[in-house]
Amino acid sequence: MKLKNIQTFNKSFDNDDTNRYLPWLIACMVFLATLAVSAIFMVNSTTARLSSSFSNSITVQIPINEISTINEKNKKLALDVLASYKGIKRANLVIPEDVSSLLEPWLGKYANTQNLPIPIVIDAEIDRNASIDVQILTNKLSKLIPNITLDDHREWLNNFYRTLDALEVLASFVVLLIVLSAIVTIIFATRTSMGLQKDTISILHLIGATDQYIANQFSIRAAWLGIRGGIGGLVVAIPMLIGLEAIIKVSEAGVLPQLALDGSGWIGVILILPTVILIAMFTAYSTVLRTLSSMA
Repeated sequence: MKLKNIQTFNKSFDNDDTNRYLPWLIACMVFLATLAVSAIFMVNSTTARLSSSFSNSITVQIPINEISTINEKNKKLALDVLASYKGIKRANLVIPEDVSSLLEPWLGKYANTQNLPIPIVIDAEIDRNASIDVQILTNKLSKLIPNITLDDHREWLNNFYRTLDALEVLASFVVLLIVLSAIVTIIFATRTSMGLQKDTISILHLIGATDQYIANQFSIRAAWLGIRGGIGGLVVAIPMLIGLEAIIKVSEAGVLPQLALDGSGWIGVILILPTVILIAMFTAYSTVLRTLSSMA
């Protein structure tokens, strides 16, 4: 008798309307969560790459002169000042070919840069712990070489970091909203399912089934629905991420940093599925126990 009623209980799950709609809702939430989590990891990796590459760099630009001897003199003078200045680790002259490649995203691949007044560029690495004053260095160079400019990459990096931080906070807020929406959706779907199967639950109580047993059945069912919906969301989201990385990689938008998921990012994306399953299981289990205890 008990086995027959349990089979009836399990079969009634298959005819439950929530069994059809909940996986689609979970799939949409997993899809959005995957995009948001990927954005968080992309922002973190981009910040780390930029910090390691440019945080301790400055760029010196010397205007080109029509007299080549003056250009050579200014070039040597700037390199000597940088080499002797306390706090400068290294100073290297950027060859014209590399400067042209830096201008390529704006001017185009086949633009003729030979006739352009491209300045002499020196890339220098500074020691931030040496308390170097970039403005004093700029003033010293300006006295020796007219119209020379010095760009401290940290200034624009700080502005760029603030933008990335804002994007990360926004993505984290989206993830939080998705989690809360998933919990509310599962609570509503579980209570709806309990209402549809009220008679079956009463019969199970009569034959000795505990509240924990009934809650386990709902949590197992929620886990299965979470698996179906989660896989569906990932199946759509992962190819989209791979395609987005490929498009960015082959594009000529070199003015923007490359956005890509590293190993930890992909691990975070994969962990979305078990996280959804656990949320579905525990939410359904606790919802059933609270609802049954209030009915007692």
